[in-house]
Amino acid sequence: MKLSRNVISVVALILVAQLLSGCGGAEQRKLKYVEKGKAYFAENNYAKAKIEIRNALQIDPKYAEAYFLLGQVEESRQYWQPAFANYSKAIELNPDHLEARAQLGRMYLLAGELDKSSEMMQTILAKDPGNSKARMLKAAILSRKGDSKAAIKEVTEVVAGNATLIEAVDMLASLYTGNRDTENAIAVLTKGIAANPKNLSLRYHLVRIHMASGNTAMAEQGLQEIIAIEPEKLDHRVALATFYSQQNQLDKTEKALRDTINLKPDDESRYLLMADFLASRRDVSLAEQELLGALKTLPKAYKIRFGLARLYEMTSAPDKATQVYRDIVKLAGDDQDGLKARNKLAALSWTQERLDEALSLVAEVLKENPKDSDALILKAKIALARNQPQEAIVNLRSVLGDQPELVDVHLMLADAHMQNKEPELARESLQKTVEANPQSPQARLAMAKFLLRSGDFDGAQKRVDEALKLAPSDLTALQAKSELLASKSNLKDALSVAEQIKKVNPNSPLGYMQVGQLYLSQKKYDSALHEFDQAYNRSKENFQVISAIVSTYLVQKKQDAA
Repeated sequence: MKLSRNVISVVALILVAQLLSGCGGAEQRKLKYVEKGKAYFAENNYAKAKIEIRNALQIDPKYAEAYFLLGQVEESRQYWQPAFANYSKAIELNPDHLEARAQLGRMYLLAGELDKSSEMMQTILAKDPGNSKARMLKAAILSRKGDSKAAIKEVTEVVAGNATLIEAVDMLASLYTGNRDTENAIAVLTKGIAANPKNLSLRYHLVRIHMASGNTAMAEQGLQEIIAIEPEKLDHRVALATFYSQQNQLDKTEKALRDTINLKPDDESRYLLMADFLASRRDVSLAEQELLGALKTLPKAYKIRFGLARLYEMTSAPDKATQVYRDIVKLAGDDQDGLKARNKLAALSWTQERLDEALSLVAEVLKENPKDSDALILKAKIALARNQPQEAIVNLRSVLGDQPELVDVHLMLADAHMQNKEPELARESLQKTVEANPQSPQARLAMAKFLLRSGDFDGAQKRVDEALKLAPSDLTALQAKSELLASKSNLKDALSVAEQIKKVNPNSPLGYMQVGQLYLSQKKYDSALHEFDQAYNRSKENFQVISAIVSTYLVQKKQDAA
C-alpha cells in the first residue's frame, strides 16, 4: 500500500517532534538535577548534592558546569585532590569556564605554585578584565610575593566597584591586618558591614580584630549585635559565652549559657554546654547538679544521661557511670540509645579488664545490630589482647567495609596483621588508609611509623613530609620529623624543627622536651636542663619531664640535685 505524500509528511513531523521533545526532556532533567544539587550544597548536604550532580552527568557526561559544582562540593569537604580533578575537567570541557579557572588558581596558590596560579589569573583577565575573583587572585599572588601595597591597591579597587562583595571586603581587611594597620582594617569592615548589614562573617571578623587589639568592649558589642540579627541561633550565644569565659567574667558566662537554656528548654545540648562550663570553670558538683536537675524536667533526655555518665567517667566515678548506663538500657531497651549504653558499659568493663563481661555486652549489641561499629571495634581490641589476631581482622574488616575512612581502624588492622605475622598485609592496610583518607596527616604518619619499624628511614621521612604538607602545624608530625632527622645525625635540622614545635604551641611541654633531648644527645647539659625546666613549668605533673631532669642531673653526677 502506498502512502500519500501528505501522510508521510505528517509522520515525519511527528517523529521530529518526538525527538525534539526527548532532547528537551533530557535537558530539563539535567538542569533540574543541577538545581537540586545546588540547593543541597547551599544547605551543606554534600552527600545529596553529589548524588544530584552525578545524576546530571549521567545524562550529559560532558557537562562542564556539573564538574565545576562537584569541585565546589569536594573543596567544601576539604577533599583537595578530587576538587582539583573536577575543576580541571570543567576547564577541559569548557576552556571559558572562568569560575573553574579562578578556583583552580586559588588551589595552585595554596599549594605554593605561583606561576600556575598567575597563568590562571592572566587567562581570566584576558577574557574579562574586570573579573573580581581574578583580581582578588592577583592581589593574593602579589601579597604572597611580598608586595602588600600593590595587593591592597588591587582589592581596594574591587571593593570600590562593588561594596557588596563580601570576600573582597574580608580580604582587604585581612591585608591591612597583615600590615598591622588595624585602623584601616576596622574602617574597611565597618563600611562593608554598612553595605551588607545582615552578613555575619564580616561582623565576626571585626570582633576578632577588636579582641586582638584589646578592645573588649567593642568585641562584646559586636557579638551582641550578631545575636540581635539571629537571636535563635545557638552558635552566636555560645560565641558570646566563650568570649566572657576568656575574659574570666564567669558570672556573665553562666548567664549567657542560662539564657540559651531559657530560650529553648527542650534542647538537651544546651544543658550539656552549661555542665561543661561548670565542670571546667566552677565545680564538678555544680555540673552534676545541673544535669540531674535537667533530668527532672526531661526524664528521657538520653543525651543528658550520656553527658552525666561521661562526667562521672572523667571524675573517676566508674560505679556511678555504670549505674547511669544501666538506667539508659532499662529505659531505652534495644533502641539505638540502649545499644549505645551497652557499648559504653562494655568499654568500661574493658578498661577494668573484665573481658568476659565486655564480650557479653558486645554480643547483646551485635545480636540486634550485627554491623555496629563500636561493638565490632571493641570485640577486635579484646581479640588482640587475647592474642587472637585472626578474630580481630575479621571484625575490623567488617567495620571498614562500611566506613573505609576510619583511620584508627585501619591502624588497628595493620597491628592485627603484624601480630598475625603478615607484614605485607599490614603495609597494604596502611596504604589503603592513605588512599581512603587523602587529606589525613594521621594516615601518612601511621604509614611512616610502619616504615620506620621496617628500617625504611627515607620512606618514613617522605610520609612525614607529606603529612606536614597537609598540616604544617601538626605537632605529632613535627615531632616525628625532628626524631627522624636526629636518627640520621642531622642534629641541626632536627633542632630547627623542634624549635618550630615551640612556636606552634608555646604552652605545650612537647617542643621544649624535644629540644632538651637533642641538647642532651650532644652533651650540652645546661642547655638541656634549661629546656626541661621550661617543659616542667608547662606541665608540673608530667612524669617524663621530671624523669628527664633527674636523668640529666645523674649524668652530670649531681646526685643531690637529682
